[in-house]
Amino acid sequence: MRLALAAVLSTACVQVQADLPPVCGSVSVDFAGVAAAPTRTLSVPVEQTFELGQGMDLSPITDLKIETGTVQAGAGTDLSFVQALQIAVLPPAGSALPELALLDWTAPAGPPVTLIQMPAASPDLHPYLGAQGLSLRLRATGSPPQYDWSLLVDLCASGAVDKTWSF
Repeated sequence: MRLALAAVLSTACVQVQADLPPVCGSVSVDFAGVAAAPTRTLSVPVEQTFELGQGMDLSPITDLKIETGTVQAGAGTDLSFVQALQIAVLPPAGSALPELALLDWTAPAGPPVTLIQMPAASPDLHPYLGAQGLSLRLRATGSPPQYDWSLLVDLCASGAVDKTWSF
């Protein structure tokens, strides 16, 4: 009986499965101004890491989805020169995953837009988590100003975790 109890205790484990409440964060993405006023439309790409759970072990995350998101102009800038904006999640270094589009926005006719809403529905992003979070590629198309400008990207994501500890 002691041997059987010892065998059971030696293989004991604890498993935690839970839904994560939305985690929100912001990142400012900076673009350099152009040397001279553009005479044609330019496409300007920039990459930025969107840090999630700084200093936390992200490996137990089994599901990660964008709940809400917005893009707006940084201080001293407006979006009047932006004709199109794409945001994609890049795969972690060394991964064979494809780039994954999150937003493909075209400016509507009429007055300049001040806030761009990102769609809530997204595929599972957990395979795209790197050590620091999600790496985003933003591509703005339009006639950028001569001065430096920025976009503020706000994202809220929720997900699930599954972690097992063996004793």
